[in-house]
Amino acid sequence: VWPLEGGHVTAKQGTEETSLPPTKKTTDNNLKHLIFSLLNADFAEFIGLVAALHQRDAMPVICAATGCNNKFVKGSEIRFYRFPLSKPQLASKWVQSLGMKNFIPTANTCLCSEHFRTDCFRDYNGKQFLREDAVPTIFSQGPDSSK
Repeated sequence: VWPLEGGHVTAKQGTEETSLPPTKKTTDNNLKHLIFSLLNADFAEFIGLVAALHQRDAMPVICAATGCNNKFVKGSEIRFYRFPLSKPQLASKWVQSLGMKNFIPTANTCLCSEHFRTDCFRDYNGKQFLREDAVPTIFSQGPDSSK
């Protein structure tokens, strides 16, 4: 079993202990580094880590808006957007739009595309992308309940 210490995966190889970066925001390169770093580890422990990473990524994606029951379904036209936590002022506007007291979004908290007006999107090569300054305003319950 891979112990988690302070958000880091600790790999024990012989008498050495290697601390690897947090897996929460693992990029492809970090994941490759993680796998290559662990190749000399016990195979059963390695399989356990891979299973843990898969479970983390297998969390269901649901809309955080009150009264919205949308969840991710492959092939659906409904898209999901994570709160822009790297932009605190914009994230604050998203939270205020929800109209929920004491709501604190996490890195996995999402809103679905049904809460954004059409002018919140831009078209690029036939695909719709959420504008960087977009704020959700369409809610069945909350500040602006008009659709």
